[in-house]
Amino acid sequence: MSPSQAAIERYITPENTPDNRPGYIIQIQHTDEKELEKQLIARLGQCVLTAPSANVFDAMIEQFKEGKYNIGRKLAYFGDGFEYKDNRFNRKVWVVPRMDEDFVIEENIWFTTGYDSNFTLFADSRENAIRAAENAISAIRSVEGVITIGVNGIIATASKKGSKKYKFLRASVQEKVYPSLKSKIANSDVPENAKAAYEIVPIGLSFELVKEAFRRGVLAAKESKGVLAITASNYGGELGDRKIYLMDVI
Repeated sequence: MSPSQAAIERYITPENTPDNRPGYIIQIQHTDEKELEKQLIARLGQCVLTAPSANVFDAMIEQFKEGKYNIGRKLAYFGDGFEYKDNRFNRKVWVVPRMDEDFVIEENIWFTTGYDSNFTLFADSRENAIRAAENAISAIRSVEGVITIGVNGIIATASKKGSKKYKFLRASVQEKVYPSLKSKIANSDVPENAKAAYEIVPIGLSFELVKEAFRRGVLAAKESKGVLAITASNYGGELGDRKIYLMDVI
């Protein structure tokens, strides 16, 4: 299991970034506030500090700000005394030496309480399932503040909490939605003639943003060629304090 979920939300043009260079907004999620800080330090330290010419700035939308981490100071220790605090681009930053040019990171990175959701689409072929998933992802990405996890936002391994056979696992295959397992189990949720299925997981900064992205994704998938059914895993209602119902959103 990965220690946190992360994905690119969207590309940012140079005129809309603090240092007037092309950039990306990314989201990193974790179920524990303290662990999230550790993951921010690890991911930014290993993947961005080490990247030629890259900088880090906070992009949390003002209305969603709940708390902040002093990530800039903590990553700046890598400078071994050569780091220093500065004001650049109208922001409080830390500057750390790098072999090409200085690494600049904003002193504070804000966090908020986010929400996630999921739906699974079934199609009559893998090709149609992929196209439907891509259509859903494109629609979801039109909602600012929402990402989808997985390769290009598509997940081919829907999971359930725990395991029937291996008690040490936190998650295992959700066999009821696997076309490849339909003939091996009773009470499968896979519709007749379905040859492939993909799970889509919208995650965002607020429940309403996720609900809207979920709605757009479901409708886009629904209108795609070869789609036979769309469902969602509710995990017995055990995960999360709010629910999105498919029939409500469409």
